[in-house]
Amino acid sequence: MNMYLVWPLWVISIILAIVLSFAALEAYALKNHVPTFSRFVWEITVDHPAIIVIFVGVLGFVLGFLSCHFWWGGMISFAPVKKLLGG
Repeated sequence: MNMYLVWPLWVISIILAIVLSFAALEAYALKNHVPTFSRFVWEITVDHPAIIVIFVGVLGFVLGFLSCHFWWGGMISFAPVKKLLGG
């Protein structure tokens, strides 16, 4: 199978799995009168405000790392292996 088709399918499936599981857990929470994710985050950050700073810092670090990893290129060339080895 063509890899230009496989990788987008993986990404779409992972995103779809995350969205569906989130929707299922939120529906469960609403049906059974337990705290939803939004309420849980609100209650945690009211009790422990430093979690906001830690979460934003970690999220920024992860997004920055992924941006550099995918689009900057760093110290290596994205040429095929044969071209890198002179073949």
